[in-house]
Amino acid sequence: MPLRKKKISELPLANSLKGLYTIGYKIIDGIKTSVKVSLEDIQTAYQDVVNAIKKSEEATRNANNAAVTANEKASLANTAAANANDTAEHPTYIGTDHYVYKWNKTAQAYDKTDIYTKGDAFSIKKVYVSVTEMEADKGNPDIAEGDFALVNTGDVEDPDNAKLYVKAAGDYEFLVDMSGAIGFTGKTPQFSMGTVTTLEAGVSAIVTVSDDGTDDGGNPKYKINFAIPRGNPGAPFRVSGEYATLEALKSAVPDGSAVDGFMAVGTEAPYDYYAWVNGEWVSQGKIAGGNVINFPSALLNLTSGSESSEILSVFGGLDALRATIAKLRSDNCIIVCGNKNGNYTYVFDDYHVNYTDENNFKLSLFDISGKSSINVDFLYMIVALVDGVAEIASKKKHSLVKDSDVLTKTNSESFTPTSDYQPATKEYVDNIGYGKVINVDKNDFIGNINVQGVEAEDRVGALFGSIDNFKEVVIDIVNSHTKYHFHLFNLTSNCIELGNVFAYFASSENNRYLLGFTFSYLDYIKHCKIDVTDVSKEVIIKDLVASDNLTTLTKKTAAEYEDISSKDEGTMYAITDA
Repeated sequence: MPLRKKKISELPLANSLKGLYTIGYKIIDGIKTSVKVSLEDIQTAYQDVVNAIKKSEEATRNANNAAVTANEKASLANTAAANANDTAEHPTYIGTDHYVYKWNKTAQAYDKTDIYTKGDAFSIKKVYVSVTEMEADKGNPDIAEGDFALVNTGDVEDPDNAKLYVKAAGDYEFLVDMSGAIGFTGKTPQFSMGTVTTLEAGVSAIVTVSDDGTDDGGNPKYKINFAIPRGNPGAPFRVSGEYATLEALKSAVPDGSAVDGFMAVGTEAPYDYYAWVNGEWVSQGKIAGGNVINFPSALLNLTSGSESSEILSVFGGLDALRATIAKLRSDNCIIVCGNKNGNYTYVFDDYHVNYTDENNFKLSLFDISGKSSINVDFLYMIVALVDGVAEIASKKKHSLVKDSDVLTKTNSESFTPTSDYQPATKEYVDNIGYGKVINVDKNDFIGNINVQGVEAEDRVGALFGSIDNFKEVVIDIVNSHTKYHFHLFNLTSNCIELGNVFAYFASSENNRYLLGFTFSYLDYIKHCKIDVTDVSKEVIIKDLVASDNLTTLTKKTAAEYEDISSKDEGTMYAITDA
């Protein structure tokens, strides 16, 4: 049966990547040899990543479920939880070298797998002008098995134009006629691995294709991008209280539905841990073979000034401290600190031991939390033994900042700073630059005046509202360098700014308050002086330059002045020579 040409647009869509291939290569006997790369393998690699994540999430759920199971499963539950956390924090990923990496729990490191997710980009090895030319060249050693060849006759009406072949078993096998492809230009798309990003847990994985420009031959390039979610982290182990007996627990906390965590029961480690399950306290067994270390609450009272004997007594002596350090180095432990009577328990989120020998080591404790977190939010401290002498090498306590103590970006309430280094709102800063406004009922600034006593006091009251208000303005200018503006007739359609301001006050001079400034009004420039004490008051407003119609002031010698035949009535002449 003769081959029937089909356009790409006529071909059915592939419903899977199974049986589809692209071209890759590997080195065989020192020779770069083309090979088929199954697109199904790439899909499988991606699916392996997704399955690993699902297994991580499933392990997390199993760990959390196991935490509330019966006594005999408690140890397994805690182990599963640790494994789940380990898996969730170390998801399988595709490296920059395009190999898939999986976490090795035993070695605590990533192992490079044999899964390679990037083949060579699809490309045309050679373009022929005819099928005959291609057949004649099938012995070309540069055309390897799996290479693609394209026939481009240059005539879109030619039935052989745009035929795609692949080299197989020393011959060319016809694949598809690409002449019917929409927008076909004779260019070959190039595909390569793009970005691999990590998404938040619980979201769906995303695969996208993005433009990547063109290569030197003008062929369009594309990148395949993967976005893979991380696994859900397991819930942290939290001790919410400690009680000597189960009866004491039930008496103190008859309803545990609001308890976030486990209750420790016993007088010393290893404790039995209880969880509130279906309306009652149910034992979850002992954790990790009893790897829970309880420090007395006196640990929290130690400071950098504590004596070695005081520090060692908290840990039960030097030998007890050494034994504790040995256990922390050999086992994964949980460190709690608090009242053994069961009122509260702190849980250290993390610890680290820097060990040289039994007389020289450091124990670092991080982030303490618990029921008293309202008083202790974060704590970092280092207990050190230096040549057998104990010391608190470091202790830092931090408190969470309350919303009421900060100005947020969405703040809508007014705030005026009252001391140095307090924050200031935009409105406050804007007002500082703009200044303050004093409304005046009349136009008492316009007319010149020179008054004392009661008349001066009345004028100050007219300008500032009262003598006390005037004094506050003087103090504000001296202390805060505030600008002031006057609105005449209580109208916002005018504004007089106080310029060249001098302000002064002194209690030693009969509580003297002195304010001097200049201002302009239409064609006038005036000076105002207000001087107020307990025994006298004075207000002076006068023109800086007094003239009926002075427009020009000019300097002349006596001879120059005599030579002026016609003097300008708007000009004042100043004779400068003797």
